[in-house]
Amino acid sequence: FTYCTTEDDNDNNIDDGGAADADTDSDTDSDTDTDGDTDTDTDTDTDTDADPVCTLAALEKFEVDPTPIGWTIADNGSGGGAWKHVAPATVVGKPWNITSDGAMLVDANAADVMPGDTQNEDLVSPMYVMEDCAKATVTYDYNYQTDEFQDTEVGYVYLVPEGGEPVMMHKLDRDTPVGVQFDSGTFDVLPSQLGESKSFQLKFHYEGVYGFGWYLDNVAVTGTF
Repeated sequence: FTYCTTEDDNDNNIDDGGAADADTDSDTDSDTDTDGDTDTDTDTDTDTDADPVCTLAALEKFEVDPTPIGWTIADNGSGGGAWKHVAPATVVGKPWNITSDGAMLVDANAADVMPGDTQNEDLVSPMYVMEDCAKATVTYDYNYQTDEFQDTEVGYVYLVPEGGEPVMMHKLDRDTPVGVQFDSGTFDVLPSQLGESKSFQLKFHYEGVYGFGWYLDNVAVTGTF
């Protein structure tokens, strides 16, 4: 009789750019007996690793009233002046002198705020999922106005991991430069800051006592490998 064995090893390893690794092993055994019959057995094992995923890309321009889907406002029992949507406009006069195509505003000098009222206001984003991103970059435009002679107004930008405690990333107070247009803030979010959830929200928190306020626009979250 005739005995024949063939083995093919096909290994494709693509590491650059995070592509999949595929390992294929193929074994073929052929046996021919004296009657002329040939039996062929082929075993093929393929192992494939899934590609990493990083599709996080979000931009909120606050162009539509009311508050965009997924965003929430909490007044926390304070005296008026909660976050609200403002239509496209040029706002002139103390303290504002900015142009916007739509933004969010917490106004501690609004008509529904009386002298002595305190503000404790939250604007909270939707949940963002990091997936396999190496980092997420957060950017936002803001115009923050305060009285340089008092400490009663302060703004915070918090990173809030899912199921975790808020982490302050940016503080706005009387030492924040006051501009006539928008300034920009930015910070990076790393998976190590989030734990196992790989998810987070942003919270824009304002505290004030019958003061000025804070414009917010163009909040973007972008993931990268």
